[in-house]
Amino acid sequence: MMIHLLDIKTRITCLALDGKILFSGSHDKTIRLWNLNNNQALTYFSGLDHPIQKLLVIPETGYLVSIGTGLLLTWDYPNKKVISKFTKPETFKCIAYLDRALFIGTEENNIHSYTQENNFEDTDNQYQMIDVNQEIDDDYMKKIIEQNQQILQEFQQQQ
Repeated sequence: MMIHLLDIKTRITCLALDGKILFSGSHDKTIRLWNLNNNQALTYFSGLDHPIQKLLVIPETGYLVSIGTGLLLTWDYPNKKVISKFTKPETFKCIAYLDRALFIGTEENNIHSYTQENNFEDTDNQYQMIDVNQEIDDDYMKKIIEQNQQILQEFQQQQ
């Protein structure tokens, strides 16, 4: 299967999935939604003030999260509206989600976390990079491994 992007002359920077909807983020500051059943474009969001770096769908809510240079937006995409916005004077580069919290890595070697309970708004926790030789608590690592195994099992059951 291939989706051909007719008349789109920008590079795609990221992809995310929510069921049969594929999201593409682009350097031209747009997010496009694609129907995977028929490979057709559904809609797009434009007028953003930053190129889209990464996209992520939050499983519990279906909200779409986009990040760009110092900007995090949480979207209620069926209604085409932004429900939260957070800015930071840093360059956001990657995003992950676990236990109702977003983690955002920056080019400045920081990791920020935002909780879903506060709509991912200004409740920033900042983590500093740790020395790789520093010991990590065994109980904490066991918890992370168990959580990852549970996520993998849930994913496999959905397939």
